[in-house]
Parts: sequence; C-alpha cells; structure tokens
Amino acid sequence: MHPITFTLLFVSFFVLLYFIVMYFYIQLMRRILELAGQMNRTIEPSFIWIEFFPLVGQGWNVLISYQMAISVRNKINTMKDWRSTKLLFIFGISHSFVLASNVIALFFVPVVTKVLFPLAIILIIGWIWQLVSVRKFLESRSEYT
Repeated sequence: MHPITFTLLFVSFFVLLYFIVMYFYIQLMRRILELAGQMNRTIEPSFIWIEFFPLVGQGWNVLISYQMAISVRNKINTMKDWRSTKLLFIFGISHSFVLASNVIALFFVPVVTKVLFPLAIILIIGWIWQLVSVRKFLESRSEYT
C-alpha cells in the first residue's frame, strides 16, 4: 500500500471515530439535560450540538460542562436524598477536573502535551463515567416523580 493512501485511510478512520464518539457523548449529555427538567436546567439540550464541531467544540465543552453541573445540582437539590448529595459532590469534583484539564490543555499544549495527554484521557473517562452514573440515577428517580 502506498504511504499516502495509508495515511489518508489512517486519518479518515480517526476522523470517523471522532464523530461517532462525539455523537454518543452529545446524546448522553442531551439526555441528562432532558432528565433535569426544564425548570432545573440552565441551557437547552439543543445547544449541545455546537460541541460536535471539531475546533469550536473544545471551547464550548467548558461552558456546557459547567451548565450541566449547575442543572444537575438544581435537579438533585429538589430530590432531598442523602445519596443524591453524595452523587452531586462526586459529579462536581469530576467536573472541576475536566474544566481544569481543558484550560491547561488550551494554554500549555505545546509545552507539556506528553504529560497532560494521559491525564486528560483519564479525566475524560472519569467524566463520562460520572455522566453515565448521573443519567442512570436521574432515570431511576424520574420513574417515581
């Protein structure tokens, strides 16, 4: 196989993989905002699709994750459950780490990319794990309310 063809296939694969992963990530965040309820959310779920664009999305992620944390906090505060308070604390901690890694990566990418990349991957996995657990929690609680 010609090296240029291989390179194009390699890049195309990762671009396609990026869009597939982003689609499911955005759907997860939209579902959480829908479960939070219109009175509790601070941003409409339709605004999350801006995150789908490759360069604008990373900056938009900072705003979206902050608005999601506020919306989830508002929803959980209406539940009056000690387990929900613990979940909110863990959600807030993971949200703070993701915001910090976004800001650090935005300003220091050329300098410390080799150190921050593994940390960013770990933080993103933790953030997605928290999003899934919050979605499951809100879905289980929405059946009874």
